[in-house]
Amino acid sequence: MSFLHFIRKNYNYAIVGDDSSLAKVNQLWEEDREKVQRFYNHILGNQGEAPFYCEPWVANQVIKQHLYSPSMWAIFPIQDLLAMDGELRRVFPEDEHINRPEIIPHYWRYRLHLNIEDLLKEEEFNDHIKRASLNVLTRIIHRPPILGLIMGC
Repeated sequence: MSFLHFIRKNYNYAIVGDDSSLAKVNQLWEEDREKVQRFYNHILGNQGEAPFYCEPWVANQVIKQHLYSPSMWAIFPIQDLLAMDGELRRVFPEDEHINRPEIIPHYWRYRLHLNIEDLLKEEEFNDHIKRASLNVLTRIIHRPPILGLIMGC
């Protein structure tokens, strides 16, 4: 995990949280404590020791960070969005991996643990995502460009 800084001068077309073979934010958080600590302090701007697990408020910070990048589009795996909600996310982050090409039985085995119809009924979660998106749009329209920070691979 490395960290990339972007300044809003070159407009990227899309920022993608990760791809199908990479770990999701919950998993990345548990892989390398030293890098997580640096990311937590220097990129997210938090003080003190990083929580051991990627708590919902941390996942929320990471998602917002991506939303504030200089890209036209921000695309997130559903697992990273669900990580912002302590009730909707999976208990074990390793269950969120989509594709493990090195392990034949696990190749493309991921299944969302929620029915889409049930997820649509989660008003608090859906409103949270809408508010975050609208806040970004409002900030971009009414304020000068900002320095965007993203976590890259």
